[in-house]
Amino acid sequence: MSGVDARPAFWLFRDGQLGADEMHIASRRRHDISRHRIEVEPHEALRDMAQALVLRHPIRAAVALQIAAAITYPEGAAIAPEFVTFDQRLGAAAQQEGFRTRGV
Repeated sequence: MSGVDARPAFWLFRDGQLGADEMHIASRRRHDISRHRIEVEPHEALRDMAQALVLRHPIRAAVALQIAAAITYPEGAAIAPEFVTFDQRLGAAAQQEGFRTRGV
C-alpha cells in the first residue's frame, strides 16, 4: 500500500468525514503495512495481464497493474497476498480475482 493508495482516506479527512484521530490511526497503519509490502516491477507479461484486467473490471490502468502484480506474486511464497486498500474499485476487482482484501 503506497501513499497513493491511501488517497481516499486523505480525501475523507479533507472533506471532514474522517476525524484527526482516525486519520492518525490510518496513517500509522499505512506506515506499518508499507514496511512489509512487496514491489513487483512492471514487465511485458504484467502489462498484458493488466490490459486484460481493464477489460474485465471497471478499473484504470494503475489499479490493473496492482492486481496483475499480485497475480504474478511468487508461487510458493510463505503468505498469500492480501490487498490493503481504501479504493473501492481496487478492492472489488481484487476480490473478484480471488484475493482477500482489507480496508475497503
